[in-house]
Amino acid sequence: MSAVAHDMLVRLLEHPDTVPNVAPHEALGLLLQLSVLQTRLALCAAGAMTAGPTGADGPTCYDIPEVAERLKLDVSHVYKLAKRGELATFKQGRAVRVRREDLERFIHQRINGGAVTAGKR
Repeated sequence: MSAVAHDMLVRLLEHPDTVPNVAPHEALGLLLQLSVLQTRLALCAAGAMTAGPTGADGPTCYDIPEVAERLKLDVSHVYKLAKRGELATFKQGRAVRVRREDLERFIHQRINGGAVTAGKR
């Protein structure tokens, strides 16, 4: 999601009375992006994060043990990375999950030596 779309959604959530002021083309773009997000979240909620959807992309989300396995790290170290905000996570019930794109970003930043401050979602 673009920064502009993100900012607009935040404003609309904070001030829903301003929805009628959104231009039709902007509303359509936001609806499309929300639809994509809704689909991804539905896959996570349905458990696709462990089995993975069919295709080359693999799972859309991982649990912490899966992340630890992929990173070749101890599970407790992955929890520490998440707690420090170096690895973006979200809660699904009592489980902590990591989105595929957040894990890929984390790996890319580590390979390139950049500082990682992803935070929790």
